[in-house]
Amino acid sequence: MRLSRISNVMILTGDIHRIVLNFARARSFGFEADERAALEALWERPGRSAGKVTAWSLERALPSLQRHARRPIFQVPGDHEANPLETAFLQLIQCLGAGDMDEARRRATFLVKPQGIETFLSALTPAANSLAAAA
Repeated sequence: MRLSRISNVMILTGDIHRIVLNFARARSFGFEADERAALEALWERPGRSAGKVTAWSLERALPSLQRHARRPIFQVPGDHEANPLETAFLQLIQCLGAGDMDEARRRATFLVKPQGIETFLSALTPAANSLAAAA
């Protein structure tokens, strides 16, 4: 586990965040084997029901993110550090899970064009809530 810093907020980039990031990367690039491995890891941690909700929510949010992204967000799947945009994505999930919608909207503007923010946030909120409840 290690701490990453972007802006003035610290986030924990431990196992669950790595799994979410690997799922998003694999889904974004269409790497089915990597996506399946990340999905199975989500079922183990945070747990089968929370993992299913998280995966379902990410499956809804990622197309919205890709359609309205200001720039490409995710790197090719692998065991490398999160880039600043991926870190911002993880921080956004934490803000949503904490119920801080104002901060989530502010962070979303860094990733998504204005016309896609509400759709993206509404699709991502169940994953954030599920992960926060399982923590």
